[in-house]
Parts: sequence; structure tokens; C-alpha cells
Amino acid sequence: MKKKRIITILVVISLLLSIALIWLYHHKIIEGQYNKLTISKMGDSLYVIHNKEEINRIMRKINTSPRTFHPTNGFRYDHLPHGTLLFENDNELVEIEIVFQKGNVLTRYWEIETNLEFGREVE
Repeated sequence: MKKKRIITILVVISLLLSIALIWLYHHKIIEGQYNKLTISKMGDSLYVIHNKEEINRIMRKINTSPRTFHPTNGFRYDHLPHGTLLFENDNELVEIEIVFQKGNVLTRYWEIETNLEFGREVE
């Protein structure tokens, strides 16, 4: 009887952990309605986008692209160029880091393989 209970508890814990991991992997990185996106490269503004459809497209790309878990306390890459995506509306400012060389977006815990091509040099 105890063996059956232990197995049931282990199955429930495994199921809960699996659900939590799936949620973490698929949660939205950025959400909301933004009316301005500023793309900066090493502090210099490259582009300012006001088109809400384009901003929403970029947000969808960030939220749905494959991601790799990398917990960090700061910017992980020493190589340049790097920059920021600054999403703005009347009440909120959200800043996300980007590595232009790869086109990937970085957050505190995730590297998101967006392959965005802002400021990338085409070979």
C-alpha cells in the first residue's frame, strides 16, 4: 500500500514539474500594446518604429521563437555589437537586449533565437 502511494506521489510531482517547465518555455516574454519601438545599437538609436502592426510582428517573433534557458545576472556576451529593443507606450517602458551578430534577443533567463536583422551586416 505504501509503495503504491509513493509511486502516485512521484507521478503527481513529475506531472506538476512537467507542466511548470512547459509553461516556462512558452510564456510570453513581452506582452501589451506598444506604440513605439526604438532599436539602439551600443547606445545609438538605429531605428524608431511607430507602426503597431510591425511592433506586434516583432513581439510575436520574440514570444514564439525557440529559446534556451540561461540564467544570468547581467549581459552574457562580451562580443559586440549589442543593443536594446525599447518598447514604449504611454504608461510603460520595456527594454530587451539584443545581440546583433546573431539577431537573438536576451532576457535575464532566456536567449531567444529570433534571428532579427536590425543592424546586422549582410555578407
